[in-house]
Amino acid sequence: MLSFATSAEDLLRSRFALSPVFELGCLLRRLAGRDEALPADWAARLGPVFARLRRDPALAAVLALHTARSGADFIAPPPRGLAQTWEEDLAAVRATPPAVARREIDGLLRRAPAREPRAAEVLASAEVVETVAAAMDRAWHALLAPEWPQLRAVCERDVVHRVGVIGARGWQVAVEELHPALAWRGGRLTLPMSGPDLEVDLAGEGLLLVPSVLVSPGIAAFHEDPWPRAVIYRARGTSVLWERAAPDPDALGALAAVVGRSRALLLVQLATPASTSQLARSLGLAPGAVGDHLAVLRGAGLLARARSGRSVLYRRTALGDALVRGRAEA
Repeated sequence: MLSFATSAEDLLRSRFALSPVFELGCLLRRLAGRDEALPADWAARLGPVFARLRRDPALAAVLALHTARSGADFIAPPPRGLAQTWEEDLAAVRATPPAVARREIDGLLRRAPAREPRAAEVLASAEVVETVAAAMDRAWHALLAPEWPQLRAVCERDVVHRVGVIGARGWQVAVEELHPALAWRGGRLTLPMSGPDLEVDLAGEGLLLVPSVLVSPGIAAFHEDPWPRAVIYRARGTSVLWERAAPDPDALGALAAVVGRSRALLLVQLATPASTSQLARSLGLAPGAVGDHLAVLRGAGLLARARSGRSVLYRRTALGDALVRGRAEA
């Protein structure tokens, strides 16, 4: 059991962040069969690309740095906020001093030797930091960059929801709702962890909360440097994302015939509330065009909107739900 001892000051200093590099690591482990399987549609699309990338010894080295319980710190730099980008993460990896990388790699290989000779050769080279960073960048652009706007929108929508829960019902409810395994007991946040019980005092530094679509099995925690004390949890809307990963072309076509393709896509996306900017990023549309479509759908009674903090979130009404389902039971 892992326990985070918290104080009122810790709650005030707790904050949210996004981590593109953490998502990439989760995706690589899942594609390599080390964590729970991806949904069938995602596996079918990304599996052949991953198989091609995996022939590169440099990516084999990256996988060797991702062990079952931990990994090399330098390939997973901590996020600094909600605006974190892949380019910032990659720059942090490349800025790793060679001596630091060598110390981490050697320590990791003593615990879990690389199984593939070609990976071991890369990890032993003097240029290992740049070689690994370049392989990670290729994997990002081939596997995750096309999906990232949608994944980022899911995580951003989750943060808006959590902030609303904190304001309305308090930190305890907000944190316990992150995952069924989390519990708030007497000023301590507890979650299951293999090995001996461990208590970590946040010491007034607060907790970093990181929503994730790809975290497996649904929750993770960091309690040692260089990361701040952090909980990574599965974002709300992830299951909806998986369910719509392979939309029925006939159903979407029928809906598009009624309201138009862009408005049909918006209605499908709004199974969970979202703002105009989040929808624009997720669908690759201009914010102005999204705003115009939302106004039309709202005028037709298919959407409602409400303010949450500084954001205006749209959601489907019962009539919108019925239209998407293809039924007339609103």
